Amino acid sequence: MELSENSSILDLILKLDEMLNKGLANRLLRDRKLDPNVMILLNGREIKHLNGLNTKLKDGDVVAFIPPIAGG
Repeated sequence: MELSENSSILDLILKLDEMLNKGLANRLLRDRKLDPNVMILLNGREIKHLNGLNTKLKDGDVVAFIPPIAGG
């Protein structure tokens, strides 16, 4: 996916939401903050250990969205 230079994880979420029109942002964000039940990895590192939703993206980055999983 192509994004403008200096885009962040939040920019990616909003762009995907716009493209897919499936309410992705509503499922991942609460008041423009990441839902605590959702994990996002950037190149295998959780974004909460980076700069959260403001983490900048660069060419070749791999972003993974991990939904909440429960069971027992």
